[in-house]
Amino acid sequence: MSTKKKNPTKGDKGNVGNENLSRVDRKFYELEITHINRNLATAKRRLAYLEKRNEELEKAMSMEEQDELFATLQDDMEKRTKEIFTLEAFINEMLRDHQRKEDEYKAHIVDLEKKYKAMQNQLKSDIKMLTGKLATLAEFQLERDRILDLYESKNLELEAMEHKIKEFEVEMEEKLIVSKEETREQVSGQINRLVEDFMRSTETRNAGFVRRIMRENVALRQEIQAILKTYFQMKLKVENAERREYHLRTENQTFKDLKHQLLLNANNKHKIIENLISNYEKLKSKHVEISKYRYLYENLMQRSDCDNKRKMKTEEKLKRFKQRIELIEREKNKLMNTNQRLELDVRHLRETINKTKSAILCYVDSTNYLKQTYKKLSAVNIETEEYFRAERQDLLKSLQEILCLHMEENENIQAVSVETLERSKSSIYRIGDVGFVPLTQQSLMDLFKRDEEEICQPQQDIEESSIAERKVIQVERGLFIPEARQVQNEQLIDVEVGSDLYVSSSEPEDQDEVEEVAVEEEEGESSSDEEIPAIPLKRLTEEKESKPLIGEKTSSIAGAEEATSRYSVLSSDLLQTIEEIQVEEDM
Repeated sequence: MSTKKKNPTKGDKGNVGNENLSRVDRKFYELEITHINRNLATAKRRLAYLEKRNEELEKAMSMEEQDELFATLQDDMEKRTKEIFTLEAFINEMLRDHQRKEDEYKAHIVDLEKKYKAMQNQLKSDIKMLTGKLATLAEFQLERDRILDLYESKNLELEAMEHKIKEFEVEMEEKLIVSKEETREQVSGQINRLVEDFMRSTETRNAGFVRRIMRENVALRQEIQAILKTYFQMKLKVENAERREYHLRTENQTFKDLKHQLLLNANNKHKIIENLISNYEKLKSKHVEISKYRYLYENLMQRSDCDNKRKMKTEEKLKRFKQRIELIEREKNKLMNTNQRLELDVRHLRETINKTKSAILCYVDSTNYLKQTYKKLSAVNIETEEYFRAERQDLLKSLQEILCLHMEENENIQAVSVETLERSKSSIYRIGDVGFVPLTQQSLMDLFKRDEEEICQPQQDIEESSIAERKVIQVERGLFIPEARQVQNEQLIDVEVGSDLYVSSSEPEDQDEVEEVAVEEEEGESSSDEEIPAIPLKRLTEEKESKPLIGEKTSSIAGAEEATSRYSVLSSDLLQTIEEIQVEEDM
């Protein structure tokens, strides 16, 4: 037996190699195959693109050749059309010359006929004149007879001569007509011959040219139709090829994307499997820890349920507090509206009282002034009593008008509805460019704390707070709090807006004017004792009306209500007294 080992065959070697191929080599070969396939696809696309480009260039060359041939044929056609136009112009000129010569011959024949008729008429007139002369001459009667005989003989001769002349004229006319007809026939024959020759030559030329052009046009039309058919066919083919190319390109791109995506998915899945194995081992270790924490989590869930219940209870409490706050705000707005209404009433009452007081003071000043002047003059007149009565009536009328106007204004003032949006515009809304705009929202806890502080804070501290602190509170809370009014030489605070209104006093000017009036009175007394000076009633009324006479302050709603009730009773009583005084004066 031999100790040599047997060598494996080639097939056995290949099988062993395939079995011994590792995963990396197999992956490498797959990538090489994909790379080669990709290069092959790019080469095929390049080949298809070059073939398409070659076809396009061939089409462009054929189109250029067709365009050149079409241009040459069009140039030939234009040249021949120009020749046709020149020949037509020449024929028109020949026809015009023929017509002109024919018109000239006709005019010459008409002139000859006119001349012959004129000669014949002249001879007839000469004969008539001679016959008249012969008849008038009596002394030549004998001669006349002789001449008549001679005339008869001559007449016979003349008749014979006339007959001969007529025959000669007829012969000449016949010869003339024959010669005319011969010349006309010759001329017309020559013209017709020329025209026929010209027409024949032109017709032959035109017929050949037209036939040639028609043949060329037919050939060109057929060629153009064939070119158009080929053009539309090529266009359809190009569109189909472009559509096919677009579909193939999209399919190729989708296949590439799918291939790439599948490779990525395979790699990702391989990584995911490895990660899952590692995570499984980690989760095994963590599962033990999770079981420990699960008990703690259940305890926390129980605590969270308790907390949620507490939270719900607190939310219900907050809702109640919010409802309570809204009720408080509504009551506050009601009080604000009543305060505004009462302040308006007080303002109107003050204005009416100021007017009445100014009118009464004007009347008192004027009457005192007149009484003093008349005391100095120590003279009382009936006119002065009438003047006093008229002044008193004017005063009563003015007072009645003022009070009636005040009553009408009170009737016209409408109470502000509490249920409308106007009730809460100072606390919830503010005035914007277009309408009411909501103020900045405050938290419920802040509102609740603020209400508690207001309830706990004593009322004396609120009254003693300064104007600056109250304005700060207004800005912070979004409310407009009415403040105490000061009328005489001090500022006013508007209830709705919270702005300051300043009232200017006119006391120094009034004092100067009163001094001027006193100086004028002294001058009037010194100048004359009998003269009565004029009374400046209008000026005094204007001065008194311009003075602010009421300076009372309303600090609370109860005081305002008492003041309005008192002023309303006073105005009604005053109006009754004025009416009674007017009735008494009328009686």
